[in-house]
Amino acid sequence: MGYPDGVHRAFRLATYLIASLAFACGQNGDDHNTGSEKTDSQGHAHAAKFGGTLVEIGDHFAQAEIVFDNETGLITVYFWDGHVETPRRLKAKTIAATVTTPTGDVEVALAAQADALAGETIGNSSRFEAEVAALKGADAVKGSFGPLDFAGKIFAEVKFSAKAR
Repeated sequence: MGYPDGVHRAFRLATYLIASLAFACGQNGDDHNTGSEKTDSQGHAHAAKFGGTLVEIGDHFAQAEIVFDNETGLITVYFWDGHVETPRRLKAKTIAATVTTPTGDVEVALAAQADALAGETIGNSSRFEAEVAALKGADAVKGSFGPLDFAGKIFAEVKFSAKAR
């Protein structure tokens, strides 16, 4: 005597869903670490929301998404939670950064950007920008920024490297 058809269908559906979820979360062993996705130590990937490069801050505490526009030299940094789902605000008007240019390292201030729709203001923002004229036409940008203060959780320096989009 076998199981009723409904049980067989439920089992097949459950098997399909488990396999689909494992694949979607990067559990199939493939390397999904591209410029706009970052695979963590557990094997699941986080996609960058704006097509930038993700940089992990702390042990899955937060992510910085670096977007570099080489036509203007604009560097935009978006701060996210560890899963790149929710913006993570910083109570800062600027963030100190060092950027490597063809003529040497340059100190810049990444300025907080207001977003009225998200309720973000200068000094309480998840997006910071700086335009670096010496980076116009560059294929990539690298450097560091910090310190970062996430409501008392301090990160002294975050190094980054990102390709132009």
